Amino acid sequence: MPSDHPALAQNFSNLGTDLYRLGRVDEALALHQRALAIYEKKLDPSHDDIALTLTALGDDLLAQGKAEEALRLLERALQLREGKEIAAADLAQTRWSLARALSEVPHGRLRDPARARGLALQARVAFAASPGITDNPLAAIDAWLARP
Repeated sequence: MPSDHPALAQNFSNLGTDLYRLGRVDEALALHQRALAIYEKKLDPSHDDIALTLTALGDDLLAQGKAEEALRLLERALQLREGKEIAAADLAQTRWSLARALSEVPHGRLRDPARARGLALQARVAFAASPGITDNPLAAIDAWLARP
């Protein structure tokens, strides 16, 4: 298999997600970056695998405390996903990640608590309707929404 085959990118992305769940965020970030590079080279620019990987990269960066970097990637992921026929939970994950980024950026022009809350509420509705998904963040969203 060529080193830039999309199937290899999918393996990188899946392994990156597993490493993220184990708290090995630096390694996850590197794998997600490799996956994105392949996807951007080989897939249509609007392909959902790009949005999926952008969301994963955003989560990696949020875990590293880099909300501003995450915000740019998550905005792009949301733009790719909104208005398309994809699983509601996939769109919800991007909205939830973007909500966190919008609330975690330092005070300033990028911080948008009202939009963050709206995105979190949209994500909550979708996740509540998807009880069988792995790592359903419903409890985390509820705790986040309960914050002052």
